[in-house]
Amino acid sequence: MSEEKNPRQILHDLATELQSQLLEDTFEVQGQQWTMRLLNEEEVSWCFSQTAFNPGNVVAMGVEFKDPTLAIGIRKMNGVVVHQVFEEDWFSLEDEEREEIINRPGMTLEKFGASCLLRYIKELPSEFANELYAHWNSLEKRRKDAQDASKKSQGESGEQETKVKDSPDSTPDGV
Repeated sequence: MSEEKNPRQILHDLATELQSQLLEDTFEVQGQQWTMRLLNEEEVSWCFSQTAFNPGNVVAMGVEFKDPTLAIGIRKMNGVVVHQVFEEDWFSLEDEEREEIINRPGMTLEKFGASCLLRYIKELPSEFANELYAHWNSLEKRRKDAQDASKKSQGESGEQETKVKDSPDSTPDGV
């Protein structure tokens, strides 16, 4: 059975995409609220840095990519920003360790939080992680639906322009 697409949601998602913003939504999993936002290019690069990249095995790479994607894609847990959840971990580090982490190229508190969350995700029962990832996939599907709607809309407007240009009435002054 195919999933019914909500036209209003597609329009909202399309507007978000056209504004170069990333889709975000909150989902309930196991009685907890998880806010997820799709990744930007820098975050995708971070995911690659967290995996054992094997370009010859796409399936294995997809599985390896799943946990880091969730770790950086989850922005809040029960309304609390991820890096704030791990503040205690941050402040339990020695000053030199914090300094070393801060000085890593591209490191942010958000990525530190994602690194901490990644350790927890790897320890979660697979059913729980799979449920989180199913919600992640629904965000990805919404993006695809919005992109498809945009392509369809652009294609339709292109067809209308062609029809106007090709119609006998479209020449100036009946020439």
